[in-house]
Amino acid sequence: MLVITGIFENGRFIPDKPVSIPERKKVSVTIDDETPAQWSIEERIAAAERLAGVASNDPMTLEEIRNERLARQ
Repeated sequence: MLVITGIFENGRFIPDKPVSIPERKKVSVTIDDETPAQWSIEERIAAAERLAGVASNDPMTLEEIRNERLARQ
């Protein structure tokens, strides 16, 4: 499976970077209406600090991990 990201502009799909696809290869296109969340540097640092507990002596509970993942959706 290959995932190609890019933007749809003026009726054309423009990939983030060029990719070569073999001729007559079946291709599916999914259009995502959601704009990815733009986190500030402070939000990214705070999230990293919260998630760092997984690798420390005081790991996060499964509930905390689930809540962190859901908060980013």
